[in-house]
Amino acid sequence: AAELLQREDEERRQADAREAERQLGIQQKKLEAMKASAAAAAEAEGDGGDDDGAEEAAADAKAAAREELQSAMGAHMFALERKAKVAREAQQVIEREIMTLNRNKLAELKRTKVPTDAVHAILKAVLIMLQLAKVKEVKSWPTCRMLACAMDFFPTVMAYDATAKIPARRMRRVKKFLAEAGGEEGAKKGSVVALLLAKWLVGTLALYEHEQ
Repeated sequence: AAELLQREDEERRQADAREAERQLGIQQKKLEAMKASAAAAAEAEGDGGDDDGAEEAAADAKAAAREELQSAMGAHMFALERKAKVAREAQQVIEREIMTLNRNKLAELKRTKVPTDAVHAILKAVLIMLQLAKVKEVKSWPTCRMLACAMDFFPTVMAYDATAKIPARRMRRVKKFLAEAGGEEGAKKGSVVALLLAKWLVGTLALYEHEQ
């Protein structure tokens, strides 16, 4: 029953995230349309010439377009904030799940001598993200396993600041390893620990992109 509730909760969060993304896409399109309308109104005002009536109509159109643009910008910002709120809530749930990882799950990772490609890639991505290892170091599975099983690994994950600036080179490497793992879907085939770390990484990147 607990697993069913957890799955239903996960499906709800995913549905909320999809809806937030859809609404953001709608508002982005509206914003672009309003920008084009405002630009056209400004151009029409400039082409009004000596016709007082035409000039007044153009000015009214420009004012209306400006008002619509401001409204669209407000709606766009609201959609952005909603998306960020959904991402933050999902991240909090993932962090709670990480905190509840039991010793058996962690021991399973520690005993893994030959990981799946997805598990190795996820750990590479997280270790690079947290700056706990260099690229040449994470090529070695024993090194990745040792660092991920260290006492301070999960506290470091939990303490990570998603708003901290990430250099472009590091970001490319993190995304490369995440893609190699197949994202969350790929991590599912590996282990519970890898799946939670993949979810944490995806959520962290989403929050980071919102803050930039």
